[in-house]
Amino acid sequence: MNKVLEEISKIGIVPVIALDHVEDAAPLAKALCDGGLPCAEVTFRTAAAEESIRIMAEQFPEMLVGAGTVLTTEQVDRAVNAGAKFIVSPGLNPKVVKYCVEKGIPVTPGCSNPSDVEVAIELGLDVVKSNIEALGGDVEVRTQLGEGTTFIVRLPLTLAIIQALMVEIRDEKYAIALGSISNIESIPVNEIKYVQAQEVIHLRGAVIPLIRLDQVLDMEEKQEEPENLTVVIVKKGDSLAGLVVDNLIGQQEIVIKSLGKYINNNKIISGATILGDGEVALILDVNTLM
Repeated sequence: MNKVLEEISKIGIVPVIALDHVEDAAPLAKALCDGGLPCAEVTFRTAAAEESIRIMAEQFPEMLVGAGTVLTTEQVDRAVNAGAKFIVSPGLNPKVVKYCVEKGIPVTPGCSNPSDVEVAIELGLDVVKSNIEALGGDVEVRTQLGEGTTFIVRLPLTLAIIQALMVEIRDEKYAIALGSISNIESIPVNEIKYVQAQEVIHLRGAVIPLIRLDQVLDMEEKQEEPENLTVVIVKKGDSLAGLVVDNLIGQQEIVIKSLGKYINNNKIISGATILGDGEVALILDVNTLM
């Protein structure tokens, strides 16, 4: 698969934007890059599209800027000359697809039925099948003479965007999936008990073990412990645990980024996200912590 399309596949989400004013191009590109989405499909239906692509490509060279709703080969040339790194056609336009393939321009046509997929493959495109395989799925094609062709697409159930609670431990920010959180409590230190050398709290009739994240993450201990601890109660099935954090930042929708092979030996970190200010926050895996 083409390198540009591979990068798009890794990003996972391509925002589709329509710009009526060229002065909006640079701020929007910056916002997308800062938010961890260095990719955009600029629709070619507006008069400002061509110049907007040029501005975004020049000022943010690391960004994957493409042209969408491209209907003719003349529009392909204009978009590419402006800096578009990929082309998206609204439907399977054989003339546009063939032109892009011959010129070596990454193109993703809109395939709405199995016949379109078959034509796209005949034109030399493998992006549909390759992207599905990259997600851990597969495509099966069954053909029977006189009856037709059946395309079976299998995809894993994945989530790229989640609601998370952002917390702070020392000076670092972490994310905890909101679906794993039961409630949040402020617990006086003098109410902490010990069961078999494990710190626990007694809350509404339940004995809940405490997990001090600063110790799990191998951080320096606080010189002075506060009178009350901020505890995020998390759940795994019927089990509960209390994660001790320094501060609560708030709820936020985050885009999950895979860490690949960088820290795959640390199972308590399930991924990372890039915050609006460009800071990276690690995502804690509650299932592994408990």
